[in-house]
Amino acid sequence: MKHTSNLRNYIYQKEFKITIKKNMIDIENFTNIGKIENYEIVIYNNKEKITIKGKNLSINKMLSSEVLILGNYNEIIFEGENE
Repeated sequence: MKHTSNLRNYIYQKEFKITIKKNMIDIENFTNIGKIENYEIVIYNNKEKITIKGKNLSINKMLSSEVLILGNYNEIIFEGENE
């Protein structure tokens, strides 16, 4: 029974999650995209505003609750509840 619960939590994950790798940022469970420019992308979740700044930024994949950003980012700013 515990394995079923863990699998369900993994599949239906609802917590905001950001994965940062070289030239790639994967954001899960966001609520809104505020701005898309090749130098700046703004993403919102229920508690924060996340601003990604850099060069040649683009959205490579976008699903209802996940967005994959590619490009040369140089700054990620978190504003909101956890400041």
